[in-house]
Amino acid sequence: MTAKKAILVHACCASCSSYVIEHLMESYEVTAYFYNPNIHPREEFEKRLKSVRLLCERLGLELHADEQYGLAPFLSGLYNAGGFDPAADRLRRCSRCYALRMGPTARRAEALGFAAFSTTLLSSPHQLQDALRAEGLRAAGGTGIDFDGRDLQALHGSGRDRLPKGLLLHRQHYCGCIFSEAERTGAGEVRGEETE
Repeated sequence: MTAKKAILVHACCASCSSYVIEHLMESYEVTAYFYNPNIHPREEFEKRLKSVRLLCERLGLELHADEQYGLAPFLSGLYNAGGFDPAADRLRRCSRCYALRMGPTARRAEALGFAAFSTTLLSSPHQLQDALRAEGLRAAGGTGIDFDGRDLQALHGSGRDRLPKGLLLHRQHYCGCIFSEAERTGAGEVRGEETE
């Protein structure tokens, strides 16, 4: 039996990570990576980080986490890209956001000696999947490792019933960035909730 390859999985949140990580563990030795400078406000960032940390502890997974709240660098990365209004152009905004997260994930995976990297964002029907895969492949192109960009949308929500009882994980109602929060609150107030 051959040893599984090691993969670094970018985790956007615990609710997506639970079933994606479980699925990827069938093919890989999984380590999670929390790098999400896009998440706003700070309280939301801290809730998501705490929940990913709790999930990884419960699953016995190693977690690498960038714990810096990154609103200013995130906005600079969007507005300094030039040529578009991030508030009005979702495709370009999200593509740039994916690039801002997939690039560091690929470089971290390469530096730590992983064979591949991926992201739990691949499970979300709310993400722009073609743009996400394009940025993942672009990030991998600058390294010596692979991007596993398989379609994971069929997994969305499939693992919540298998989470350990009593493990309270924050479940969010918007992508995470200040723009998606504003879009969501335009339709109604955003309230986070704890889920088992």
